[in-house]
Amino acid sequence: MRLCTSIALLAASTTALLDSVRALAPQGSGFTAQVRFSNDTPIRRKQWGLATVPFPQGEWTSGRSYGVRNQSGELVPFGARWPDGSVRFAQLALLVDLPAFQEQVFQVESLTTNPAPFAYSPWVQSRLANFNCDVQVSVGGVIRSASLRQLAVVEDTPVRKTTHYRDRIPGTQLVYDLWLTFFTGQDLAQFELRVTSQMVGGQAWTDDIDWMVFMPRGAAPIVRGRFRENLFQPTFDPSSANPVVLLGPTSFFDGQAYEWFGDLVFWNGNVQPTDAALRRETIASSLFAPLYGIALNWRSSGAFGPFGYLPQPPAWLTDNGREAAIRHWQSFQTWSSTSGRIWEDRPMGLLPYAASTGTQHDFGVHKLVEVFASGMPQGIEEARYMAGEESHRPVHYREADGSPLRAANHPNFVTRAGRVHWNSSVSPDRLGKPQPEVTPTGRANGWTGKDEEHWSSLTLASSYLLTRSWSLLAELDNEAELYLTSQTVPSLHGNQPTNGIDNGRAVGRSMLSMSWNWLCTGRADLLDRMRRRVDECVIPQHYGMRVGGVVRPLSVKGPDPRSIGSGENWSPWEEGIAVSGLGAFAQISNHPNASMIAWEIGRNLVMHGWKVDFDETLVGYALRYMPGGAPLPPGANNSTEYARWPSSPEAFNIWCLPATRLTLLWAQQRGDTATAQRALWIEAATEALRRPARSGPLDWDQFAGWDLL
Repeated sequence: MRLCTSIALLAASTTALLDSVRALAPQGSGFTAQVRFSNDTPIRRKQWGLATVPFPQGEWTSGRSYGVRNQSGELVPFGARWPDGSVRFAQLALLVDLPAFQEQVFQVESLTTNPAPFAYSPWVQSRLANFNCDVQVSVGGVIRSASLRQLAVVEDTPVRKTTHYRDRIPGTQLVYDLWLTFFTGQDLAQFELRVTSQMVGGQAWTDDIDWMVFMPRGAAPIVRGRFRENLFQPTFDPSSANPVVLLGPTSFFDGQAYEWFGDLVFWNGNVQPTDAALRRETIASSLFAPLYGIALNWRSSGAFGPFGYLPQPPAWLTDNGREAAIRHWQSFQTWSSTSGRIWEDRPMGLLPYAASTGTQHDFGVHKLVEVFASGMPQGIEEARYMAGEESHRPVHYREADGSPLRAANHPNFVTRAGRVHWNSSVSPDRLGKPQPEVTPTGRANGWTGKDEEHWSSLTLASSYLLTRSWSLLAELDNEAELYLTSQTVPSLHGNQPTNGIDNGRAVGRSMLSMSWNWLCTGRADLLDRMRRRVDECVIPQHYGMRVGGVVRPLSVKGPDPRSIGSGENWSPWEEGIAVSGLGAFAQISNHPNASMIAWEIGRNLVMHGWKVDFDETLVGYALRYMPGGAPLPPGANNSTEYARWPSSPEAFNIWCLPATRLTLLWAQQRGDTATAQRALWIEAATEALRRPARSGPLDWDQFAGWDLL
């Protein structure tokens, strides 16, 4: 009765729900967005805080400007634009003055801004002439050092100046990247440091070091995660050199990197501005935590993720997730203040061995929902820190001059799972490395690249949207290059095995991750390759469309004792992942072929991939594929010779919730009543699985990461 009632309610509300989703429209000149900043330290701070503000389509068009009335600040657009060219994301830099343990909400609106020219703070200005930074490593007892070498000024506005520095460390295959951002009038400069071990043409497979030191001169560093990573910093004196031992004895495998971020403190006791006391308080406050803000209009903007949908908190979180957000922040403070180990797995993202079976934290259609939905900025530092672990994978390639490898410059370089393809006929370009290829297995501190079936980078993309981090952007750009070197197409690469789609989850996860990547980077070459993969690989290799019949799966597998050992079979739950990824790409690209193939897979999944009855509703783990696409014979659902069902519905059914809801939407748009009714039943049965944890405090659940439309 409960299930039938749920179906009736869903059917009655579906049209209104979908209309409300489609109704996310430009808000015109009346647009406002609230942004919350919070000082979670026991000391007053007056400093530039950062927050990403999403804009609805059609709002921020050419010639318009936005800001916070009577506050110093600026908004800088970034990432992909809406189809009409209007701004989708902009980072707000706002000068806020917050007492200890206080928060404040500011309002962004359309207004004309006229910021004062950029000016260094008195303390920064007094130190700049003698300021420098060294990155040093000891190799076999010999110290190698690189100082600042400016590559480019990547941002220069009345509020901030960001300079990118890069150089190779002599005698190694290590290259450092340092982004340094000064804010007008502020004594703290943000830094992001990334060190990568790789050189095209280099002959070594590892960089073995005794230690690594970051040494600013004329500024004192505050490194986030310093206690967790056991960093040793003997001095904190902005007037002199301040070495920080970042790493002890360790080894970088070819393609591995490590990154750090934080603030550089500039102070000069011989210079006393009138607000010197407040400036010292701000520096002291920054020792505890950075200052991030979060916009409160993510849901109404329609800008969150490829689908523009931000889930509501579960019913048991009656405060919009506020208490849970504070509790998560407190847990992170405890975790980050306890000793960890280098190269460790951080609790978010994929596991170091990316191909690990079962659920992983990064899987879903979106991540960090609890941060975006709660409107609480406390989780942003944790997200930024966790996303940094992506640098540990041995998949980062650098030219001899230290610049990142670009696929366009290496058309014969083909990768698989982030590494050069094992077959030299597939990848003739071996990047000048000695042959045979040395694999990272057992040598990369436990880290691997992402194979296509487990290519999930949602925590990385969401963290970047919240922070606009330069180092995370470099990671996203690297992943885009890996997609271009691994997802080959016949028109560009001929008859390559990497043209294959592998299976549904490989298609879905890579498409979903790259859809998020495109939102962050706006790369046209990435979008073009995704279109080509759909047109030249996914559609031609769709098994059911080639063979025909009633049951038309995307891919069919041979006999496997782990699934169906007696004949060919297909995996419905994996095809559910394909629908999510292809649906995401269709949404960001408006590519008709992507919409068509996503619908084809989704309809087949709903009609033939589920066991639907009054006793239980389960998505198939594996189902026998009958010759010619014929339906299973009567009673086959209860025979392991024909069907394998998950022992518990929670995980697999929830993983297919996005596919179910998308198929429901598409079926209603097409007037396919049979598919829509079956999808409604499946949706209701899946939603009935949602409940709070049996013990512990009330919190977000796994469902939130898969909740779509």
